[in-house]
Amino acid sequence: MSQNLSLKHFPTSIFMIVILLVGALFLFSNSMFTYPSFVHAWTQSDRLALAMNFQENGFDFFHPATFNLLTKGGITQVDFPIHDYLVAVISSIFNSDLIFTFRLYNLIYSLIGLFFLYKIALQLGISGFRAIFATSFIFTLPFFVYYQNGFLPSAPSFANFLIGFYYLLCYKGNNRTRNLIRSALFLTLAALARSPFLIYLVAVFLFLLWEQLKNKKLAILQLIPFLLGIILFVAYFQYNAYLAKTYGSMFLVQFLAIESFTDFISIVKVALDRWSDQLMSPFHAVVLLFSLLMLLKGVYRNNSKFKDHYGLVSYFAISFFGVLLFFIVMGKQFVDHDYYYMDTFLPILVLLVLFCAQFVKIEQKWFTPISTVLILFFFYFFSYAKEIQEKRYTPVFDDKVDYAYRVYKSSINDLEKWGITKQDTLTILEANSTNIPFTLFKNKGYTCLNSSEDSVLKYLNKPSNYVLLIDSFFRMDAYRNFPGIINQLELVNSNQSISLYKKEIVSDGSSDFFKHLLFEASFDFETKIPTNNHFSGFENIQEKEGAKSLDITPESEYILTFHDTLRDLDFSKSIHILHVADYLQSDTSKIQIVCQYGDYYQAHFTENTITEKNKWVTKQYQWEIPISKLKESHEIKIYYWNQQKKSIAIDNFNLIIYQ
Repeated sequence: MSQNLSLKHFPTSIFMIVILLVGALFLFSNSMFTYPSFVHAWTQSDRLALAMNFQENGFDFFHPATFNLLTKGGITQVDFPIHDYLVAVISSIFNSDLIFTFRLYNLIYSLIGLFFLYKIALQLGISGFRAIFATSFIFTLPFFVYYQNGFLPSAPSFANFLIGFYYLLCYKGNNRTRNLIRSALFLTLAALARSPFLIYLVAVFLFLLWEQLKNKKLAILQLIPFLLGIILFVAYFQYNAYLAKTYGSMFLVQFLAIESFTDFISIVKVALDRWSDQLMSPFHAVVLLFSLLMLLKGVYRNNSKFKDHYGLVSYFAISFFGVLLFFIVMGKQFVDHDYYYMDTFLPILVLLVLFCAQFVKIEQKWFTPISTVLILFFFYFFSYAKEIQEKRYTPVFDDKVDYAYRVYKSSINDLEKWGITKQDTLTILEANSTNIPFTLFKNKGYTCLNSSEDSVLKYLNKPSNYVLLIDSFFRMDAYRNFPGIINQLELVNSNQSISLYKKEIVSDGSSDFFKHLLFEASFDFETKIPTNNHFSGFENIQEKEGAKSLDITPESEYILTFHDTLRDLDFSKSIHILHVADYLQSDTSKIQIVCQYGDYYQAHFTENTITEKNKWVTKQYQWEIPISKLKESHEIKIYYWNQQKKSIAIDNFNLIIYQ
């Protein structure tokens, strides 16, 4: 950008910087020290583990590792881990908290990238205020906001893409080789750290090659920086393959392709249902839709301006084609991992927004009302992004990952008291993630993510010193899936939330696991059904999809009521009730699952906890009756209350009451 252009836009540039800084303070001030135990906690904690292990292994860049010994020595294949490495180095130099350093690093990188987006807009001849609005539009996309101060390399790779694209435009403007090299450097860094960005590096190479062929003027030197970037990517890809073959991988190394058109429709439908309100706000959607309609109208009336910018249009077309190919190859990832949108479709959206900002014209008579609406929308962008940010940092009801994180964190000192050293290896049963417990305990070990008999026995055969299992996960998952687990472990110590075991074959381990079990019941309505001793209202058992289940119909109000007077209570301990069952609803059910004991009354609402329709889902509910409520003669009741006259099916019912 010329010096005159820089001076011309100096006031708006200062305004842009203020918006980015104030916006960052508004959006991120509450989460800068927060552990990644929320949306995509698994993947983010893996990145945290990489940085921690760089600090532990003497900053050996070419042997990245996590704490999980499912790979040899914890060493793992992973995309070029430059950002995890730099975070580890910075944290060590300044002796700063690693979580805060990681979040601050990604946030600063993201803000720099966004400022370069603003500069891209200016470079394209877009006015200062339009450039500010376009940048703010991208800045406040709710899903992007969440990752700007997160742990994934997608955020700095997106920033590197923006920086590289800016220097590409500079090169097209002044033909200076240094800008070409800078563009190739940053686009290569983007691709190395997050491989889907290879699309945009290759797209530049193909665009420049096509441009030369079209002009019948081959300029090899112009292509070399990007060709070298592609070669460097391939070289590291081969090294990564060596790491995977030699040590293993904790990260995805396989395609998850869309296999048919029906599959494509299903993936798009599920992804939109899950992410549509978080990919962009309604305000973003309205602005984008209106701008695209105006853009198409302008192209229809006069496409000469587009012809003048055929280079940008060509790069967009090549990139979009590459993204579509990637979506076909990895489409199933887009259902569960919204950061894939940042790696692929977000740069496409940036180009669309730039097109709109550059080419959409507003008639003078509409300028004031439209400008007023856009200013209002500008503030709505931030408020909606803040709302989604808070939602993402609020654990969903009975979220097992966040609960596990809190138990692991509160048990750090207990492990030290129990004699566990950093050299001890641990097997974590029902871990819910591959590295969260280890990043807290600083131990290496193995994580068993489900408690089927085969999985448990497989991981108990791993060479670890001790086994850890969260107590409530044992009662509701491990014991239910593999009752024989109680004969595989011997209790070493417990803090009533998590227990430490030795791997030991015992003839009767029930006393180690059920210290004070008050009641237990499980039935599938087929081979096992409730008894009249403790249950009533279970008469409407129907067959669905080849298996029997209990149907709650609009005609039923109180269903499957458990009632009992608990005996042998310990009045110094609260009563815990854990309930797990499978549910199937065709429409939103509004059933209350109630626990009543004397004047204690608490209900869980299926409307809030079961969002899936036409598929069986497993849900867990729990209650705690405080010590102050305990009475010898009180009867406990747990029942389904269909006050709203809705329908739902129940199967694989489990209930455990203990102290």
